Amino acid sequence: MAAPYSVDLRERVLAALDEKKLKRYEIAGQFKVDLKTIYNWDRLRTNTGKIEAKSGYQKGHSHKITDTEKFKSFIAENPNSSLKELSRKWGNVSSTTIGVKLHEIGFTVKKNSGDTKSVMNKKELNI
Repeated sequence: MAAPYSVDLRERVLAALDEKKLKRYEIAGQFKVDLKTIYNWDRLRTNTGKIEAKSGYQKGHSHKITDTEKFKSFIAENPNSSLKELSRKWGNVSSTTIGVKLHEIGFTVKKNSGDTKSVMNKKELNI
């Protein structure tokens, strides 16, 4: 993900916009920002009175498990659950995220106990 524009640049762009000497597309060309960015910054300043970039939100596509001790006790309470069951019980994380965290803390994952389709076919055919 790209880094947000600096507050200094935002202030300079909006100051140029407030002077009304240049049109928005000219300001966009001068400061090498997109025209939509200028509209967004102006709307942000009008609505909130601030021009800083958003901060403190979840970055990335997957949710993280941050409290390791809480997660360990959760696993101790649910020792025989599959990754899907654990992810459903934990909430708002995928089974892959659960598996990655289990690997990080050194837990092993129980393998699938059922026969696979190819093994079942071989048993039925007595191969």
